[in-house]
Parts: sequence; structure tokens; C-alpha cells
Amino acid sequence: RGLAVGFNDEGVMILPLALDYLHWSPEIAEAVRAEDWKADKKQLWITGKASPVSKYRLQRLGWGVEEFCNETLGELDPE
Repeated sequence: RGLAVGFNDEGVMILPLALDYLHWSPEIAEAVRAEDWKADKKQLWITGKASPVSKYRLQRLGWGVEEFCNETLGELDPE
């Protein structure tokens, strides 16, 4: 899908996205429901804020949501 993903030390898959505001859309729904995400624990890290509807729907689909991750994303090890 052309999206970069990583895993933290606990095995959580992290999908980082540079977004000011995440609103729920058909494109987001399709992306997070894709069969590509083969992990028991998944988190979406965004640089901005997620709408309440987005947070609710992502959590119902098994995704954690971390907002305002600019600094954290800058500290990631690319290995």
C-alpha cells in the first residue's frame, strides 16, 4: 500500500501518518481494514489530532490511536 510501518520493542505495529487532523473517511476505513496488517496489536500514530468518530471507529477495529507524535516520530530508529 506504500505506507511505512514499524514495530516497537513490545511487538506493537505502528503506522505513522503526518496528518494535522484525521477524520473518518472511506479511504481511511479501507486502509485500516486491509488484510496487510497482520499484527495482534496495532497503533496509528499521527502528528495532529483525530476526530472523536475516528478514534472510536479505529478502536472498534483494534487500532490504538496516539496523537501529536511529532517528537516521538523524530526519535524512531529506521532499522
